[in-house]
Amino acid sequence: MSKLKRLYNSFMWSKVNYDIRKVSSLSSVYYDDEINSNTRQYFEGTEKFKRTVSASNILTRSNSNDGQKFNLITEGSLRCNFYFDLPTSNIMEKIIHQTKTSHSWETHTICLDENEIKTQVVSNGWFKTPIPYSKIKRVIAHNKALNCVKLETDKGNYLLQASNSHQRDQWFHSLQWKVTLEQYRGILLNATSATLVQDLKLLVALAVNSHLYISDTYLPVLNIVSQLLSKKSASLSNISHEDLITALAPLVENNQPTHEICDFFIKHCRNAPRSLIVLDTFTQIVHRILKENVNFGKSSFLRLFVIEYIQALNCQNNPSEAIEKFLHRVHGPLSQCPHPRILSNLVSVCLSAIYHCFGSEIERKRNKKGTKVSNLHPAVVSHDLQSVNILNNQKTLSTKYMKNSLQEGKVADDVKTINTENSTLDMNLKESHSKQKLNKCLEETTSVFNIETMKLFVFVMDKILQIDDWGPNVAGLLQPLPFPDEALNNKEFLRAMYPLVERITQDSRDYVIKTLQHSREGKDGWLQLYSLNSPLCEDNGKLFSSMVTALLLPGVQSGKRKKFLTMLANSQLQAIITLAVRESEIMIQLLGEFLELDIIPDEQKQLQIVSTLLCTASGNKMYTELCSHRDVIHTMEGPTYFKLAPNSTIVDLQVLLGTGSWGNLRELDLSFTRPTAGIASTLSRLKNLKHLNLRFTDFNDKDLKGLCDSSLNLESLNLCETNVTDDGIQHLCVMSHLKYLNMNSTKLSLPVFTTLKGSLPSYVKYDVTYTEAW
Repeated sequence: MSKLKRLYNSFMWSKVNYDIRKVSSLSSVYYDDEINSNTRQYFEGTEKFKRTVSASNILTRSNSNDGQKFNLITEGSLRCNFYFDLPTSNIMEKIIHQTKTSHSWETHTICLDENEIKTQVVSNGWFKTPIPYSKIKRVIAHNKALNCVKLETDKGNYLLQASNSHQRDQWFHSLQWKVTLEQYRGILLNATSATLVQDLKLLVALAVNSHLYISDTYLPVLNIVSQLLSKKSASLSNISHEDLITALAPLVENNQPTHEICDFFIKHCRNAPRSLIVLDTFTQIVHRILKENVNFGKSSFLRLFVIEYIQALNCQNNPSEAIEKFLHRVHGPLSQCPHPRILSNLVSVCLSAIYHCFGSEIERKRNKKGTKVSNLHPAVVSHDLQSVNILNNQKTLSTKYMKNSLQEGKVADDVKTINTENSTLDMNLKESHSKQKLNKCLEETTSVFNIETMKLFVFVMDKILQIDDWGPNVAGLLQPLPFPDEALNNKEFLRAMYPLVERITQDSRDYVIKTLQHSREGKDGWLQLYSLNSPLCEDNGKLFSSMVTALLLPGVQSGKRKKFLTMLANSQLQAIITLAVRESEIMIQLLGEFLELDIIPDEQKQLQIVSTLLCTASGNKMYTELCSHRDVIHTMEGPTYFKLAPNSTIVDLQVLLGTGSWGNLRELDLSFTRPTAGIASTLSRLKNLKHLNLRFTDFNDKDLKGLCDSSLNLESLNLCETNVTDDGIQHLCVMSHLKYLNMNSTKLSLPVFTTLKGSLPSYVKYDVTYTEAW
């Protein structure tokens, strides 16, 4: 039996003895000074004892109600004594009682450091010098002593007296853990490759089966394993990586792995990507990293491990299915993911991997210009899933950091961390670095991350976008185009992103479609990137037309339709004219609106638009109708009030507005009529209309959204007994000229009404009778 095995059995014998004593209730304390040799020999010879000391059975016992758990104590006040040769237990009890109030007992604040026991304040008493754990032979909790723990050393024996039995047990298990761990460290670091895996399993079982909580024991064990992996990297090549990972699995599945352990896992992902360990063990580890990690800037090795894990999934027989299973597992079975950090961490990993694909090109350009190499990586900040905040487009990356993370090495001495706040990683390179080192680093980076890697992580983002509750947030994160310019000017990248952008265009939710526009003025969005004006456009403007069609749907612009049209006229007029010549209906409609709303003041551009409309049949028809409407609407004659007869339709209204003079119309009563779809576009031509009555009509949310998108400045609106709901009513917040709003007998809810009141002026009068907000 090896030394480590004997140590493990000794630890487990103490644990078994503790459980037996507690269950049998033979005594209020747990350990005797001496265990009868015949009794121990009897237990060791039985199968019951052998089963008890096995790791699996001990694990079951520690999770039962009989096994009490303690917190690791590191500091506390104890009464201390020291003696050389302790007599039998009866004499010892007598000595303790006689010396309880004598001067031989001292009170100290004991601290359990990493390698030794010491007092908080240096004194001339029993703890004048610290006691290394390596000098402690045994830790014993006495059966008959008054709440005492005995430490046996070469110099003599120390008695530590606690105030009660629970505190005594806590000190006992904490001391026993510290002493045993120190012995394990020495044995493991000197173990041979033949016994290393078995010894490591015993160490992990020790941490899992201890009477201390796993949250107090896992970190020291992981630190020991990290030292083992860093010092014995050469001898580990002859050992099966799967055996080592299996031995570590009970600890790392529920706890964050260290840098050295991550490097070991990364090496396994690269060398054996189709191993069952990747799918069985690593999936749970990656799931926990994505669920609980809050700052990849401080733990970049965790991000690299997730990147390598996803690339290992891509090496499976069916990579698409493997990635989908992984995403659905981390999302969970519910319709809403219960862990908000998973999505932002996943997107952060994908963006980081994509950026590395183009990092070498960026560095070469900076190196040629002689620019200081710093601040090149886009910072992925924390994302609020409720408010759909966007990524900070700041760029911060170091070439040396890329080399470090991609080559599994330690952090270089000449690279230091400048800022890791808000999930950003800024690395600065010393000015003394030569161009030769930079070029070598860039070559290594390029060899690891390539275009195929970029396509893989774009595919992963596309799969994330397809998950219903994650889709809007992914679209919001990608709205500011958080990619380097080298990627945005690369045809391969735009070709890979095409299905993802097309999926956003086909989404039915207004707030998702809005992400196709730029995030703020002066910045390009997906609309400009795939425009026909772009030299990288490969689909003859098909996606651009689809995006414009989606962005012009009722409710998407929420009262900013004219502003959006002005932006298109200023930046995309030539592309729109070209597509209109190719008989694109949406582009012909856009040119008609430009003329109708007087968006383009330049006379030459107006003539270009007219010529474009006249060259196609549908455009010619639209221009003729537009001229007729302008003659009717712009003539400042006719009535100021008009009421349409009950049961009239939209056709009747269009016929009326198509002839005569309606430029003076200020009040229109359509109550009890039956208008159909398209009434909003008809009403939007009445520029001077101020009062509109739609009571008891089939006016719905789509019509209301279109009315809000128009340029009408209504002062009163009657929606009593219409089919509008919260979905359409919430868009009324853009009608800032309203003075009276009637929503009687509609499906208005109280939260939406409260929000609407806060958006509109305070002088607006409301009628919400027979609604939830009444």
